[in-house]
Amino acid sequence: MNLQDQFSNFFSNRVVELLAGAVGLNPSQTQSALRTILPRQLDSLADLAGNPQTAANLGDLWTGSDLPQDPEQALGSAEGLSRLETLGQTLSGRLFGGTGNWLGDAAQFAGGNQSAASRLSHLALPLLLSFLGRSGVTAQNAASQLTGMRGALSAMLPAAGVAGVTQLVEGTGTGEVIDSVAARPEVEVREGAPVHATPTPAPAPQPEPERHLAAAPVPQERSGCNPLWLLPLLLLGGLAWYLSQNREEPIPAPTTSQTTTSTTTTTSASTTSASTTSASTTDEGIVVGNVKDGAELPLEPFVLSGTAPADEVLSITNQNGELLATETADADGKWEIQMPAPLAGENVYTVTGTPSEATSIFTVQGTGESSSAAATTPAAAATVSTTTSTTTTSAASTAGEPVTITEPASGAAVPAESFTIAGQGQPNAKYALFEDGVNVGTFFADEKGAWSADITAPQPGDRTYAVIDESGNQVAELPVTVNQPVASADCSVNDVLSLSLADGDTVSAPFRFGGTGSAESYTVRVLRGSDQIGEKVIDNGDNCSWSYLSEPGGQAGSTGEITYEVTPAGASTPESTITLNVVQSGANFENGQYVGPTTN
Repeated sequence: MNLQDQFSNFFSNRVVELLAGAVGLNPSQTQSALRTILPRQLDSLADLAGNPQTAANLGDLWTGSDLPQDPEQALGSAEGLSRLETLGQTLSGRLFGGTGNWLGDAAQFAGGNQSAASRLSHLALPLLLSFLGRSGVTAQNAASQLTGMRGALSAMLPAAGVAGVTQLVEGTGTGEVIDSVAARPEVEVREGAPVHATPTPAPAPQPEPERHLAAAPVPQERSGCNPLWLLPLLLLGGLAWYLSQNREEPIPAPTTSQTTTSTTTTTSASTTSASTTSASTTDEGIVVGNVKDGAELPLEPFVLSGTAPADEVLSITNQNGELLATETADADGKWEIQMPAPLAGENVYTVTGTPSEATSIFTVQGTGESSSAAATTPAAAATVSTTTSTTTTSAASTAGEPVTITEPASGAAVPAESFTIAGQGQPNAKYALFEDGVNVGTFFADEKGAWSADITAPQPGDRTYAVIDESGNQVAELPVTVNQPVASADCSVNDVLSLSLADGDTVSAPFRFGGTGSAESYTVRVLRGSDQIGEKVIDNGDNCSWSYLSEPGGQAGSTGEITYEVTPAGASTPESTITLNVVQSGANFENGQYVGPTTN
């Protein structure tokens, strides 16, 4: 089997569909984004392997025990997706400094969704490394092998898409595997029909029964010796009689999935029953079994379950298009998803299946009061959140445009290892991100206002993240629930320490930073200048991540440089050293809740 066949088998049709469902894109967007991400990742790896100063750090990267041997199995469960994405984030930080410079290009093919492009890059990197290892790349030959593959990989990713991935054919509703590129790209490929560069005259049509309801065609003159030409008329007549006897039960359109959403209130017992059933109406579609359309639910997390085609990847979004959860149906078509609490009032949920593209739409009425109502207003997911009239005026004058959080959704469940918050704001603006009143870093929006921030090693439980502008005003807020950590089978893949903050970053005290690595514990030594002002030993978690909370003190309103040396257990010298600009003033928080800017 040649290299291209190996690549096509590894990044198969099914793998692309699973990746699409995981990041909330359709397969076409996913394959286009992968065409940008995979070659750029390979180029970066080749550059690292070709540089003697960085090649030694790669080691046996290609044969790591945590790399997925079966991509479909790794992507086929929520736990597998979480492990793969966490591994990809760790490896990206180690190899490319957190994110590659190709994400902006990839986001253009993902409908401008920077967060989806970032998640896709994290998921794709371990798959690419596993493929390279299976293709014979080792620590000894990495430089020559990767350099030789650069051109080959580009040839495997033609304009039509990644070899072997889904090409949607009109009218099929499913993905067809396209293994080669046609010589004439303008010729459209359709299922079951040969492609010709030059059309040939069609043969004379033969009379056959009409396949749709229409007036009977005028029969051609015949010799009278063959009465078979009357059969089409007899068949049409019989069909018309049958339809006239069944007018109250029209034939449904031949779609893969039929969805129904109730929009009116009736008093008839029969219509009321119909309006409260699940949305799916076909055996091959998606059925929500335990929550009826229009049901009233308390403002608390709930479980959603039902049936779907076997091994279908399900994605659930709300009326704002925000991805709330993903799950894969089992071999019997059964599925169950943990959902975040609904918002007060009407919530419209859409369950979308991949690869069938079946959908089920239903509404839920959120009633009552949540346990954390103060932090979960209906606008918390993606709109400006302000506390006082003074803050509203300041935010409007300094931000110009509202700051929105597009991912994750308000109240979503997120992994304890790491996750990404993404949104839109003022172009080129600087923002600070706080976790329950503790600063976890700063970030900048790009020239189009898009921004994202990675959160490493948050503590399990309910957490509230606040986005603060440079004037100290809270401009957005996001409540989430951090899952319990998932123990890693082997932390050795994180053989290089990775920190959530970089040397030279600016933070405001108190602040928190996290790290991932393979040591049993790490000693954090804190220095102001050459004077040590603190030291703490932190145990590494079962999920290979740890967190450090710092409040170095200092004169109020001052800015000072604080150095942090991180040394793994058993080592005599630090593995990582960062110097941060620590600001002692900023936004005021009480009990984790935003109060207002320190100075107005």
